[in-house]
Order: sequence, then C-alpha cells, then structure tokens
Amino acid sequence: MSANSTLKTEAIVVRRVNYRESDVIVTLITEKYGRLDATARGGRKSSRRFDAGISPYIIYEASLAKSPKTGYLQLSELSTKRIFENILHDYSRISLSAVATEIIRDFAPPSREESHSYHVLAAFLESVSNAKNPAGALLRLIMEILDFEGYFPVMEKCGRCGTEIISGTFSPSVSGMLCHRCSDSAAFDYWDHNMFLQITAGGDETEQFNMSLKMVRTLVSYCNNVLSKPIKSADLLR
Repeated sequence: MSANSTLKTEAIVVRRVNYRESDVIVTLITEKYGRLDATARGGRKSSRRFDAGISPYIIYEASLAKSPKTGYLQLSELSTKRIFENILHDYSRISLSAVATEIIRDFAPPSREESHSYHVLAAFLESVSNAKNPAGALLRLIMEILDFEGYFPVMEKCGRCGTEIISGTFSPSVSGMLCHRCSDSAAFDYWDHNMFLQITAGGDETEQFNMSLKMVRTLVSYCNNVLSKPIKSADLLR
C-alpha cells in the first residue's frame, strides 16, 4: 500500500483507546483486510468524520490511509451502515458481544488479509441482537473462530479412550471432550453434547440460555489456554 492510496472497506470497531488530547487508537475487523490498527486524529471531537463516536456493535464504511510521515495507518472517516440497537439496551447482549469482539480481536493477527473474521462477527451481531438465546450466538462464534484458526477441539469422542460422547467434561489437556470415566481434575464443567449440537446447528430456544452460557464459559477457558492470556471481558458474563 502506497502512502497516497486509500483503503475503503466495511469495518467493525473491536477496540478503541483514547490517545493524547483528542485522538483515538482504533482496532478494526474489516471485510477486505482483516484486522487493522489505526489512529483516528481528532476522533473524540469530530462527529462529522466519525459517526456514532467510533463505537462497537456498529457496521461502518471505513476510509483509511497510510501516513506519509510515520507509515502508520490513519482512520480518516467512519460512516454508519448498520447499528444493532437491541444490543445497546440489554446488559446480557452487551456482555456477550464484548466477549465476541475480544475473541475475534485476539485471534486475528494484524494485517492478515481475510474476510472470515469480519463475516463471523457481523453474523454474530445480527444473531445476538434478536436471539431468544443470545449465549448460543456466542457459542457458535467461538466454534467458528476456533475452527478457522486451527484449534477446533475434539468434540465427538473422548480425547483419551475414544468413546463416543453424549455428555462429559471438557479438558484443555486433550483439547476437547472427556467421558465421565476419563475426566480429570483439570477438566471444566459438565457438557450437554446433544444441546451443543442443537445450538451450533442454529437452535435458538430461551430455555437453552443457561446451559449455553455454561458452555461459553468453558470454551472461553479453552481460548485462554490457546491464547496464553485471559479473555478479560468474560468477567462481565452473568
């Protein structure tokens, strides 16, 4: 990318950090270029160039250019394409969305050109905004990201003895499921595999929320192990 060229792409804000008096350092998941980190000069003051205050849970059209002085990306404009207002008025949906954006951000390396992360996150925002079981939407996102990044856990059989799994525990020691006979002290919570299959296939029932949230917490713990760092926003989950 030359210093004078401009990137235009759909984007979702997954992190913003205030910098100096009025600037903002922004991390975007973009449709065309994957994860991009950029500086929004005057981002805290200019509502004309940056719609909705550079906020998460919004699909934007972003314009970026490389600074001829520093070589770093600068975000010059954000225009709103879609606001997911249902998320913004519900604590549960906000907390689940915070976990989703952190997982997407932490798994995506900067400047890897791919569209998968963007489309998974955009589909999640659409789903969690209206779902009867919003935790199920996060469960599906986590599994899609783990699959894409090459960390999909062993789910269909016990990671030790090979027995087919209906219910059991989830253990980082085998990167997947353990039957009750093989379960160890490092294993996480009880796992309803039949419900997991229903939810990941698109099931959306209100009564599945509590078990979905339990499975989300288990998979977040697995992500912590994979990333060697905690998903901090998981503390918000209730």
